[in-house]
Amino acid sequence: FLHLRFSEESFRSAGQSLFQRPEEVYRALRFLDSLGGEMATKAGDLGDSMRARFQSEGFDYAPQESSTTMDQWAAERRATCEGKRYEMMKHLRWGGRSRESQHHLRLYFEWERDGPYWVIGHVGDHLTNTKS
Repeated sequence: FLHLRFSEESFRSAGQSLFQRPEEVYRALRFLDSLGGEMATKAGDLGDSMRARFQSEGFDYAPQESSTTMDQWAAERRATCEGKRYEMMKHLRWGGRSRESQHHLRLYFEWERDGPYWVIGHVGDHLTNTKS
């Protein structure tokens, strides 16, 4: 992937995940990589809604977390990549409200303009929030 970088946290969370559809995660990473290529050539501006782009590919995208979630559990959404710390709120969701590990996954990411690339911060179980 030319426009993706993976944090240590992403490897750790993926290693602990029981999600049973890795081909869907791979497809999401391929799509993120292609978006990264577009963003790199367009200075980070896709001109379309990110949500619409993800939805057109069948992904459930959440652009942010609530302020309560970030106030109380931001540490779970931090990742370090190439010496820089990122706070991640953008994520893709599998499993809806189901919390069954084999059907449930969250993939957190953030755009690094200086890269240009996406930093992948978490690929695993649902992180703590106000509904957990």
